[in-house]
Order: sequence, then C-alpha cells, then structure tokens
Amino acid sequence: MLCSLDGSTPVVNAKPVRARDYSVEVQRSGPATLPAMYHNFHLVTMFVSGVTIVVRERATGLLSTRCAAGDSSIHAAGPGQRVEWPLGAHCLHVHLHPRLIRNIGQATWGTSTVALRTHFRLRDSVIRDIGLQLHQSIVRNAPPDSRGVHDLVTALAHHVVVRYPRAADAPLRIGRLSIEEILDHFRDNVASWDGVGSLADQTGLTRSHFSRQVRALIGLSPYAMVLGSRIEAAKHLLEGAAVSLSEVAYSAGFADQSHLTRVFHRATGLTPARYRATRTTHR
Repeated sequence: MLCSLDGSTPVVNAKPVRARDYSVEVQRSGPATLPAMYHNFHLVTMFVSGVTIVVRERATGLLSTRCAAGDSSIHAAGPGQRVEWPLGAHCLHVHLHPRLIRNIGQATWGTSTVALRTHFRLRDSVIRDIGLQLHQSIVRNAPPDSRGVHDLVTALAHHVVVRYPRAADAPLRIGRLSIEEILDHFRDNVASWDGVGSLADQTGLTRSHFSRQVRALIGLSPYAMVLGSRIEAAKHLLEGAAVSLSEVAYSAGFADQSHLTRVFHRATGLTPARYRATRTTHR
C-alpha cells in the first residue's frame, strides 16, 4: 500500500500479504508515504533496523521522530493524516481496518465503539516480537504461510486494542455515508465504478457538492481516489497469480493494457511488467 514520494517505488524484499481487513508489507528503502485512499486503516509499524526519521503532520506543521531498531509506532486511522519514511528505512507495516479493531473491541469488552491512539517511539516488546515473527514469515517464505500471518496479525490487533484503545470518534460523514463507507466504496468497486453520480446519490448530495466534500476531507478528487484504488488493485494482481497484463488491466478497471501501463508508470515510476519483476526478484 505504500507509494513513493519521488516517483520511484519503495524496494521490498517480499510481496505484501493482503486480506480484507489487513495487509502486511516490508519496506527496505524509500522515501515512502501512505496513499490517501488508505487513511481509514490504522497502521502499526515496527522498525527492523537502523535509525529512521518518521515525519508526521499536525495542525501546527510537520514534526519528525527518530526511531531505532525494535521501536514501533501506531498511526490512528483518519482522513488527511500524513506519515512518511525516508530513504533507507527498513520497516514492517501492518495496516488494520477499523472494522477489525471494532470486532475485537466487541469480543473483548462488548462494545464496538473503539479505535486506536496514535503513538510514536513505542518500546513495546509484544509488538516487537510479533513484528519480528511477521517479518521472518514474509521474508523467508515464498509465498508466506497465510494462516500463520493471519494468526499473528490477529494477535497484534488484539494487543494494540487492549493496550492502546480510545473511544471511537463519531464517524466523519459526507451526507448520509461515513468517510469509511466512501473509502471502502472506492476500493471495492474499481472495475465496476460508474462515476460520481451514483455515489453522490447515496449521500443525498449533488455531484459537485459531493466532490468538494471528498476533496476537502480526504485531499483527493473522487476520480483520483478511483484511479489510486485501481493502481492498488493492479499491484495486488501483479503480485499474485501469473495472469496476463491485459487481464490485469481489465480486472483493475482500466480500458486496456496500454491505459494501465501509462497510468501505472506515471504513478509508480515502473511499468506493470517491471513492477511484477521486482516483486519476483525480491522475494
């Protein structure tokens, strides 16, 4: 889910593991940042080696934190957040959907009104130990043991919910839909998206009002959100089964292979074929 800040692609040595409510990936280079369409995911990062400068954005401006090997950070979900890792970072990133956090809260305390608090420079031995097991599983196994990864992510999510919870804020809404519902719509309908009109109708707003609200709260236009989601869908397909590039283009919602290549190269600095090769090379 990471994207580059300078037009290049962050180097990874294993393909990400993705599921409906989480994803796990290793970043061995950078700089990188989290795309806006994934800001409704909580992000737990463990720093594997070296000293890393983590940049985050607040109302007062950009701040930075130096994190050493074994340190962790939690970036709570929310639109407009900005977190960056510089060149040379070696990190494990675990993205947790708020739905997973709410389900654990419901099972643990009988309430789903729970979220996570943002923390930097955590020295948490449980996050470190689970993170190292996840890192080892992803880097050394090709493909990784999905059942083992799932169990580790579930254990990590349970730990951070119990240790670093906060009451969930009232969800930000655009008309009748929450931001989370809108972001999920952009991700889940990449191939069948039929334009702003139908989604605007669900919110009860006009197209122009809906588009302005999305840009104000998320920082991207609806079209840019869909395009970004299609690029992420293409990445997922390229990391998986050896389907043809034309099939990747069709499944990810692009008009044809040349359209996929142009957009993908502009966004990542790599052609789809080269992206697939890097994921194979660095396993």
